[in-house]
Amino acid sequence: MQNTLQNVFNDTMQREGITATAFSSGISFDCFFRRLSDGLNQRSTMTMFYSFGSPIHAGSIVEINGKNYICLNCETVENSVYKKSAVVECNGTISTENANVMNLPFYGAGAESAFPSGNNMISIIDGKAELITEDCSESRQLAINDKFSAWGRTWLIKNIFVVNGIVTLNVEVTADSEIVYEHGITFNDINASGYSIGDTIRLDASATLNGQNTDAPLTYTSSNIEVATVDSNGIISIVGAGSFFVTIVCESYGVSETTTETTVDEEVQEVVTLSVSKMGEAYLGFDSECTATIQKNGETVHDITFTAIVESSFSSKLKVTINQNNGLIKVEVPDSDYSLVGKSFDLVVSVPDYGLTNRQTVKITSFI
Repeated sequence: MQNTLQNVFNDTMQREGITATAFSSGISFDCFFRRLSDGLNQRSTMTMFYSFGSPIHAGSIVEINGKNYICLNCETVENSVYKKSAVVECNGTISTENANVMNLPFYGAGAESAFPSGNNMISIIDGKAELITEDCSESRQLAINDKFSAWGRTWLIKNIFVVNGIVTLNVEVTADSEIVYEHGITFNDINASGYSIGDTIRLDASATLNGQNTDAPLTYTSSNIEVATVDSNGIISIVGAGSFFVTIVCESYGVSETTTETTVDEEVQEVVTLSVSKMGEAYLGFDSECTATIQKNGETVHDITFTAIVESSFSSKLKVTINQNNGLIKVEVPDSDYSLVGKSFDLVVSVPDYGLTNRQTVKITSFI
């Protein structure tokens, strides 16, 4: 029997199922609907069928195809295959004057109660109404005497009741004009200069409402993608030389801001050269000297490391010392080994970090 029920439910879901998203949790689930015509109320109410274990309870608000619906109940479990709830489309949102709550969907009745059973409230003509919404973190921020705009009027919350997942608000008209909200965008601006190709900059931007940061979505656009690109999180990547600025837009609030225009200079190519003075001849029993000169973009520098070695079959008999501060290179030839006279060695000076090498051949001689 259970398998038969499961099969029927699965077939119906496959044929008529649509995807819904729970408002408070953001979890998506599949469901299908049946029109509810009980003759007890004036609104369009439907029954929503969904799998056992879906994130739904009495009061849950679900979003379907851009519209919000609130569950008026969650019927007693009849089986372990599916559950069902009577739902009604929300007809307003709450954005409080203090911006503590923004765009919270609700259902509010006019001349009848928000619930299907009974018409036990004063008419909306008298400036009072009863609204219902989900018991969630957003609605828990609501407080008595909060003001919000809906249905072209400004409302004052007079009382709040929370029962079985449903928040009921008793509200009353307080003014004929709607609340004016001030929208804006706050962000850390970029500098007019000082950036190099390869740098990244993060725009910590946020949409604001009445001076309070909100989570309204933002989009970012670079004015010159050949100079800088920007991703959906506001991360700017400098990719070339030139000028650019970034436009930040909050479509929900209809506001935008632009950063300061910044200029990225063309990278100066680093040119490093190595030159070594001629040592000439090396004399037996003496230190022979030469100097290594390293230049960066035409200027002599002493902060780039160089090495100096001798290459020959008798290199172990020679001693090489270098001075990184002034580039001085000394080669010491022993004074008692006359077998070295007339032989030659190669002095090899290198700058490893830049792949530079200078090689010269030096002949050993004697004053005697």
